Amino acid sequence: MADADFSNLIHTHRGYLLRVAVLQLRDNDLAEDVVQDTLMAALQGASGFSGRSSIKTWLTGILKHKIVDAIRKKGRGPIVSSLDEESRLEDFDALFDESG
Repeated sequence: MADADFSNLIHTHRGYLLRVAVLQLRDNDLAEDVVQDTLMAALQGASGFSGRSSIKTWLTGILKHKIVDAIRKKGRGPIVSSLDEESRLEDFDALFDESG
């Protein structure tokens, strides 16, 4: 199968993959990223597709691993909040005396 044909074939499943990712991750932006990673991995690993399962099943397997990776990465990331929410300049100044 030609690369362009294979690319078109896997992209026909993009909507399905996105729905699965959104249901699992509950984050549209992260789901988009995971689906993009899935499609890129499928294109790079096209030679690994033996045809013993359907393309959809193969893509779903790749997606499953990408979702797990995203959840692990999300759990390891720092919790970032706005400095404005945490403190005001006056609150910060109160922590120091005249000597610093």
